[in-house]
Amino acid sequence: MSLWPGLATCQVWQVSLDDEAWDQGNGWLSAEEWQGFERLKVLEHQRRSRRARIALRGLLGLAWGLAPQRLLLQRGPFGKPWVHGVPGHFNLSHSGGLAWLALGPEPVGLDGESEALLGDDLAGLMDIVCHAEERQAAPLDLAQRRRWFCRLWTQKEAYCKALGLGFQINPLQLCVKADEGGDAVRDERPGGAVAHRLCSLPAPAGHALSLCVLGRTVTGRVQPTDAKQTLSALAAARL
Repeated sequence: MSLWPGLATCQVWQVSLDDEAWDQGNGWLSAEEWQGFERLKVLEHQRRSRRARIALRGLLGLAWGLAPQRLLLQRGPFGKPWVHGVPGHFNLSHSGGLAWLALGPEPVGLDGESEALLGDDLAGLMDIVCHAEERQAAPLDLAQRRRWFCRLWTQKEAYCKALGLGFQINPLQLCVKADEGGDAVRDERPGGAVAHRLCSLPAPAGHALSLCVLGRTVTGRVQPTDAKQTLSALAAARL
């Protein structure tokens, strides 16, 4: 299982959060992490969030040659996780029964979403859409608009996550445009950044998945993995 292709590239892994074998990593979690899961009111959300964190610890442990339970995961001021003293950057996203982890050479943002979670009433969600983007949506039917909106949401959130800010930025101040080099997001806040390239990644039907690495034009590939593979690789590496 080749996990770390080198810091010159960005790698994304996809895992199923309905894979019960992840529960074998329960002992890797800190007391603070357990408290966070218990604050979630829906049991399914607790279970999937816990497995996403176990997968994160397992894959990062393999990438950096560290035992998963020894990773000191910390949070930035707006909740983005990080680990002090290790090479590279990472970001985690999960939606429904799927999670994705990105590892890259620069600050990276990753977001995956399910179209099904949007429902049919998109009017109330259009407040994240700038005027130029509205023109793109105008000719689309409902199914096309849901697909377009889901992709747009992941693109804007991937950029915000790369900055470590989440949606502290007004999404109306972020405008996604397609040009010859692919999609890019322009930060139109006063003093905002120049356009940053975005990468739309392959995702299961009914999902959108977007990646942003600050300061780089990126391409990415998604590698499915599972708990059995990860646990076996950790055992082989004696981590």
